[in-house]
Amino acid sequence: MPLDSKRQRYFIVTAGRTGSTLLAAIMGDAGADFGMPVLDDWNTARGGSMELSEVRLAANYFRRAFERAPRKPALPPARWIWTWNRSQGKRNLKRALDKAVYVKAVNMDLAIPYSIKLGYFPRVIVSYRRFGPFALSYSQMLVSWSTETMAMDYDRIYRNAVLQLYAYGGCAVNYDDLVDRTRTEWARNLAEVTGLSVDALLESRARRLKSAPREERLFPVSDESVERSFAAVDALSGHAWPPSPQALRNWAPEGEPRLETETETSPLERTARR
Repeated sequence: MPLDSKRQRYFIVTAGRTGSTLLAAIMGDAGADFGMPVLDDWNTARGGSMELSEVRLAANYFRRAFERAPRKPALPPARWIWTWNRSQGKRNLKRALDKAVYVKAVNMDLAIPYSIKLGYFPRVIVSYRRFGPFALSYSQMLVSWSTETMAMDYDRIYRNAVLQLYAYGGCAVNYDDLVDRTRTEWARNLAEVTGLSVDALLESRARRLKSAPREERLFPVSDESVERSFAAVDALSGHAWPPSPQALRNWAPEGEPRLETETETSPLERTARR
């Protein structure tokens, strides 16, 4: 099934602290529509810039549902709460995708599968870096988090990202490549996926980088799973990947929203939700 460019949406998948705001700003300079003005500067200590509030809300609702149960609970009230969080996630995701062609937020991996049900075909841009620098940076924002908690989220996001990249097509951008002026392959891959200009991407990167990349100190990782997650994404970073035949077969004609595959809620559940 051929893809209508008007029904495609581009998701920047990140665990946070991976240079995703810099990447979004560079793409915005090159013409990517994030539904907001492109920022000249932002608070790098906080992060979360270049994100629509609806996108962030959607990702948070999907995460709440996931943390309650990876699949729909069988019995109320857990089933009702799970369904309410998911429905709020879908509502906010639709608002965001109706407003912007490019979106980013932490926990986007949990939102992407629902975009097809909303009538949009997702393309995936993975923003990533090694776990050590990620954890060191994130720990300064979320001081109550443990290394184990950060590793769990990192693993889930990037393992899902690998599957989604294979399924829907896209590319992966390593933070080290993004901030190294001598590396340009990431821009060629990104341009092939999005149609943005390679020259515009590289010109914006040159203008926005304020200094030479710092040499990252090695971080003693106690959980080998995060290294495997990083390696799985890193192995995909040298190419622009097309959508899979499976995802294209699942794409509804003319971008019609996909039907839900789960059972409809009962009248009692709908009443309880109201």
